[in-house]
Amino acid sequence: MASRYLAILRFVISDVRGASLIEMALIFPPLALLLLGSVDLASGFAKRMALEQAAAQTIQQAIVQGPQASNYDYLIQSASTTSGQPVSNISLDKWLECDGTRQTSFEGDCSGQQVVARRVAIAIAYQYLPPFDYSAVPGLSSVPGLTPVKLMGSARVRVQ
Repeated sequence: MASRYLAILRFVISDVRGASLIEMALIFPPLALLLLGSVDLASGFAKRMALEQAAAQTIQQAIVQGPQASNYDYLIQSASTTSGQPVSNISLDKWLECDGTRQTSFEGDCSGQQVVARRVAIAIAYQYLPPFDYSAVPGLSSVPGLTPVKLMGSARVRVQ
């Protein structure tokens, strides 16, 4: 009777027919997470590039159209339209530099022979939430970084 059990045990130990299935079951979850993470990362980069392109297109308008009613505030609405983001996510910065030193007033003047530079910058913010929900994955529900990430697209130009 003992020899029969030993024969069965030898057969079970030497049988490798299910080894591939077990290996696949062990390696598939990490590979699936790697694939989903890559998709999330690529999606975030694509969104950031879209924001950068929208900011660059808006700055091109500043170059071509110049100021309207002696300011560049129209760029905020233009950036919102171009990027598809609400006006609250758009920030416009205008400043005057005298010999490379930033001044408080965009409309002011530099004294003497100082080099004058007026600059306009646009920034478009976006809260990126990865498309895949990892909260169901054991051990990943409390990992930092699975919350929305602030993406920013920006551009600036010297207008004078």
